Amino acid sequence: TVHNPTLERAQKAGFPIVVVDEPQELAVEPNTVFQDDYSGGFQAVSYLVGLGHREIGFVSGSTVMRTAQERFRAYRDVLTQHDIDPDAQFHAIGSFTEEYGATALTQILGSERRPTAVFVATDIIAVGLVVAAKSMRVQIPSDLSVVGYDDIPAARYLSPPLTTVHSPIADAARAAVDLIIEVMDGAGRPPRHVVVPVGMVIRESAAAPNAR
Repeated sequence: TVHNPTLERAQKAGFPIVVVDEPQELAVEPNTVFQDDYSGGFQAVSYLVGLGHREIGFVSGSTVMRTAQERFRAYRDVLTQHDIDPDAQFHAIGSFTEEYGATALTQILGSERRPTAVFVATDIIAVGLVVAAKSMRVQIPSDLSVVGYDDIPAARYLSPPLTTVHSPIADAARAAVDLIIEVMDGAGRPPRHVVVPVGMVIRESAAAPNAR
C-alpha cells in the first residue's frame, strides 16, 4: 500500500517516521530507506543478456508497488540498450504468491513468442514457477532460464538453486534504525533518503540459451 492512515496520524502527532521499501503518501515528506531496486533489476537482466538471451520475459506481482515499477523500468532499459524491443517480450502481472508462479509458467508455455529466459521480480513467484516446472516437464535452465529477486531462504534450496538478486534486509534495517535515531536527535532537520545497494547471487537456474 502507498496510503496508510495510521502513519498519517502518527506523523500529525509528531512521531518520528522512517519509511522502508515503499513510498507513502504523507502530508510531510518522510525519511526513507529504499534498496536500489533499479540497480538490482538492471543487474539481473544484464546477466541474462550476457548469457546470450534475446527473448527475455518479465513476471511480477502488482506493478502498483515502487519496487516492481523500478525492476520493470530496469528490465526495459537493459533490453532497449541491447536493441531488444521490450514491448515484444512476454510479460505477466499477477499476485505475489507461489501459486501465481505456476500460473505464469502455464502462460509462458502457451505464449506465441515463448521466452528462453525470464526475470521474475520476486522470489516468491519464482519458487512457484520453478516447482511447477517439474510437473510440467520443463527443464530449468535448459528449457527456460530463471532469475529472481530477493534471495529468500527457499531460493538456495530449490532444484536447481535460484539465481537471484539479494535484498539486503539486515542492511536496510540497520540503516532505518540509525536514521530514526538521527531523526529523534535532530528535530527540524530536512528528511534524508538512504539507498541500500544490492547485488546478485549466481546459482544454477540460468544458463546460455544454447544449453537447450
